[in-house]
Amino acid sequence: MVAVDNFLKRINHQPVVRILVPNEPVTVLIRNRKDACYLIFSKDKVEFIKEYNGEIDCELSGEEKMIQSILDGKIRLQEAIKLRHVQIECNYRTMLLLESFFWLQRVEG
Repeated sequence: MVAVDNFLKRINHQPVVRILVPNEPVTVLIRNRKDACYLIFSKDKVEFIKEYNGEIDCELSGEEKMIQSILDGKIRLQEAIKLRHVQIECNYRTMLLLESFFWLQRVEG
């Protein structure tokens, strides 16, 4: 599955994340051909889990390499969607929120 450790370290050290997250946590299912995992964005922290039985707010699917590029901020989420590199199922507001998270913690360079 995608390497989320660096993403989690970067985003959990961004104070702006706590401001952007709504009162209720946002749960994102991330899928590639082989695997699935969940990212949960809450006021306290962003965490990665392998199994989750609750409701999800968003499903992001695509090739592992492209999802990794989005998590690293190398390509914008909306650009990847437009180019049909990934598919997303969620409301527009949630997509914009995720776009903000991914872009704010991007890897410089």
